[in-house]
Formats: sequence, C-alpha cells, structure tokens
Amino acid sequence: MITNSVYTSDDFKSMDENCGIDPGILMENAAKAVFARIGELDLREPFAVCCGKGNNGGDGWALACIMQDRGIEVTVLEVREPESPLCVYWAEKYRSMGGRVTGELSALDSCATVIDCIFGFSFRGKLREDFVPVITKINFCGAKVLSVDVPSGADCDSPGDSTLFVWPDFTCTFTALKRVLAQDPYRQRCGRIFIEDIGTPEETILKYSPLEL
Repeated sequence: MITNSVYTSDDFKSMDENCGIDPGILMENAAKAVFARIGELDLREPFAVCCGKGNNGGDGWALACIMQDRGIEVTVLEVREPESPLCVYWAEKYRSMGGRVTGELSALDSCATVIDCIFGFSFRGKLREDFVPVITKINFCGAKVLSVDVPSGADCDSPGDSTLFVWPDFTCTFTALKRVLAQDPYRQRCGRIFIEDIGTPEETILKYSPLEL
C-alpha cells in the first residue's frame, strides 16, 4: 500500500519492524520498485550506484544486482564498506555476479545516471565533513540523479538542520512521504517525487497518525 500522508522516521522504522514481512523481502521489493521506475523514466546507462554502509546502501546493492543480471552497464561506488547484515548480503551477491565496484569518485565522471543510496530516513543532523566531497560530486557531475528513499544528507524529521544534501532530479521513496519530501522549501530540492509500494500492509500503516504540516 502507498499513501500521500506524511510520517516520522520513527514511524517508518516501526512499520518496517512490525509489518510481518521479512526485511530482506522489503529490501528486494524496494530495489524492484526503483528498477521499474528507472525504466519508466527512461534513465540511461551507464549507471553509478552510490552505496553507504546501512540499509539504504543495501537497497543500492540489491538494485545493482538486478541491473547486473539484466546486462545493464552499472558500477557501484562504495562510499562506505557495508555494515548492516542486508547491505553485506547484497554487496557480496553483487560481487559474486562479477559486478564492478570502485571507491573512486571519478567513476561519476563517465556515468549518465547516478543512483543515490548513501543515507536513508534514519539520517540525522548535518552532513559530516568526510561526506561533503561525494555529495558535492553527485550534485555537480552532470548526470541525472535519482535518490532512493530520501536525498542523502537530508534529515527527514528536521530538514532545517540539513546544510548540504543531494539535489536529485527524482526521488523514489517508499510507502508514504517523509517530512523533507513534503514540506517547502525543502521538497523543491528533491526533484520529482514518487511513492513506491513495497508491500507494507494497510493495517500496519493505519496504526500510525500522520503528521499535520
């Protein structure tokens, strides 16, 4: 189910944990939904998928697996070494498929489309200095940019705390809107926003009260 309502990041975390669906299935559903949207938008290869260490990075590695399987030209920019169990799983699977991986920001110079999967809805506060070069590179590399869940570096619940974040052409978020995607002027930096269905049951969503902006 999807809805245009707005929820807090804690609500989304609780929805994921209590919806009765295996987290690995949710991640795979998210990757499939983003892949389908990429096809609808006719975004072009070569793709560079920028992956962080957590579950947002896991979404990116899972997406890269789909692209690799379909013969699409893709490279993963490993912004941080995977740490969450699902991120590790999909990263290992992608490598086992012979997928290209790099840690060099120069990989973005030759891509047509960047997929931003560095930080998801759990990001808080301001971007650390060591992430500034990669976010800046994404914003000014000249490629089309699609952010998965939220633009990396954007605080979902307190967007005013975000001083620098990815400025995508498109954002694919899941189930419902996060505050940064719904509240002006921040949403203007999030590009065209799509809410994707990853299978969260309606009865789970209805247990939570949406925000009034």
